[in-house]
Amino acid sequence: MSGRKESDFTASFGRDAGKRYLITEMSAEKAFDWGTKALLAMAKSGVDIPDDIKQRGMAGVAVVIVKAVGGLEFMAVSSLKRELLDCVKTYISAPSAQTHARNVIDGDIEEAVTIYHLCIAVIELHLGFSIAEGLSKLTSRTPSSAQA
Repeated sequence: MSGRKESDFTASFGRDAGKRYLITEMSAEKAFDWGTKALLAMAKSGVDIPDDIKQRGMAGVAVVIVKAVGGLEFMAVSSLKRELLDCVKTYISAPSAQTHARNVIDGDIEEAVTIYHLCIAVIELHLGFSIAEGLSKLTSRTPSSAQA
């Protein structure tokens, strides 16, 4: 047993609605390499990483990632996306009514928005919190509450 975190994801849009996927955390080395590639891609694209990023915690990192995506080169984004999708398996029901998970192959995901949601789910599994929640908390802080 690897001890890696896992979570289930159920698509809710279009042709993928109701399809179930298993997300498994990357190994520590792969996660480190993915994070390094992401940071290097952001640095190469000229993304401004604030000096107080450490004080903002993971929510601050999430904001930088969201801001960076628009400025990244396609090849960097494509490579990072592929590595995230390597963490995803699709549930398959066998004729014997047993369900098992296998690696996602071309055609398993039919909606682009599902790819986006799966990538977000993989990142959230690794971060240990919801990016949307983190962004909401960070952006809803007023200057007076930020100092409290």
